Amino acid sequence: MVRNVELSGYKVPTPIQRYCIPAINMGHDVIAVAQTGSGKTAAYLIPILNKLMGKAKKLAAPRPGIDTPVRAEPLVVIVCPSRELAV
Repeated sequence: MVRNVELSGYKVPTPIQRYCIPAINMGHDVIAVAQTGSGKTAAYLIPILNKLMGKAKKLAAPRPGIDTPVRAEPLVVIVCPSRELAV
């Protein structure tokens, strides 16, 4: 994941990323406010994608069958990452 972040052109994390990424990696819920262009989207997506990468088969829900009901549930919930994306 680190290599992919570097290939995307990220060199130094922004203040919002320095705060959010470690908190999300530790499993904390995060509510953050920052200016447009400050890196909020990367601040929450990088740790989420990092956690999910390589675990697709383990995290995949079993396929429902005729006799086997399956409960579906989300792996991640993002309520409203920013006002710009909510409009």
